[in-house]
Amino acid sequence: MNMKPMKQVQWMILAVGLSYCTTPTTPSDHSQHLASEQSKSSEKRQNASDPLILMDYIKIKDALVASDSEKVSILAKTFLNNLKNEMNPPSEALSEAADSLSNALDLDTQRQAFKSVTEVLTKWIKASNTQETLFVQFCPMAFKGQGATWLSRSKEIKNPYFGAMMLNCGRIDEKIN
Repeated sequence: MNMKPMKQVQWMILAVGLSYCTTPTTPSDHSQHLASEQSKSSEKRQNASDPLILMDYIKIKDALVASDSEKVSILAKTFLNNLKNEMNPPSEALSEAADSLSNALDLDTQRQAFKSVTEVLTKWIKASNTQETLFVQFCPMAFKGQGATWLSRSKEIKNPYFGAMMLNCGRIDEKIN
């Protein structure tokens, strides 16, 4: 079987996807939705800028960027443990999302759970009035075009939902500090 036409199709799809991801856009309805959800949230969170919890999250993001499922599993367990030990009282929604991530065994499931962790953690950090500068980054192509966000300490886009396949796919939707 001749594989050359299939490879050409794959490269064309990748090229179209990359051009879509690098097209400048204005903040989406998605970021506006996140802002409205955060304003609706009345749950009090303590010590949300806890550097240990954020450091754990960033390590998980980096492992997903590297598509290292085994490392994600190890880091997710540490993240869950630190949430329980560092948050007083622990956020139930964040603990549940972290628990799902720590139980995920394959990269696709881990990325889906990471999306949930990110959504809850973003609200938690915004409510904490953190002094640390963070960027809410968004990939419109993640999860079959549904899109997904992640947090980063850097403006540089390193996509945890596609890894090396589409490393720089995404944009900054918001700056938190």
